[in-house]
Amino acid sequence: MATMVLETGSWSEKQFGDCNLGDHRRNRRLVKLATQVASKPDSSTPEQTERWADCKAAYRLFEKPEVTFEAVIGPHCSQTRNVGPGTWLVLNDTTEINFGHLREIEGIGRVGSTQGRGFFLHTALMVPEDRDDLVGIAAQDLYKRPLKKVPRVSSNQRKKRDRETDVWGRVIDQVGRAPAGARFIHICDRGADNFDVYCHLLEQGDGWVIRAA
Repeated sequence: MATMVLETGSWSEKQFGDCNLGDHRRNRRLVKLATQVASKPDSSTPEQTERWADCKAAYRLFEKPEVTFEAVIGPHCSQTRNVGPGTWLVLNDTTEINFGHLREIEGIGRVGSTQGRGFFLHTALMVPEDRDDLVGIAAQDLYKRPLKKVPRVSSNQRKKRDRETDVWGRVIDQVGRAPAGARFIHICDRGADNFDVYCHLLEQGDGWVIRAA
């Protein structure tokens, strides 16, 4: 697989042109917004869009119920997983998005200390085993903690409820089995050192290197 450097407009069309946001006009707006963001990745939305009309259009796009996290990243993740023969490393880790304790945003949870507010983003990044190229994001999962700490429960009750560590298995299943002739090896830190994660990896037929807890 050769490395290609695309102009931002071509890159945006390739990554987001196949998104299904329920209306072709939303798809075109997403591609345009992605081009603007890629041109100024370290700027705010008003600075990236430059024109007030484009900024308002971006906010209207964000408000649409069809414009979900999964709908936006889905085509890119599918492209990333569709690799050719060879061995591909899938680097798994979690990023903490912390907006601070003063922000009142719907849908966020507790992060960091008890005062932090935000969410967690678990990412599976794919790279070749023998080169420095970046293929892309093979899968991602968003999750949050309850704003209030969950009270202590018995061992049986704890086994029946969802656990944060379940995110490893969800992302492994999103990545899925490697295409014919390819092999996926998941690289994880000690957060993945549990029996459930190994079961997901075995079911997908993938290899792994996991730091022991």
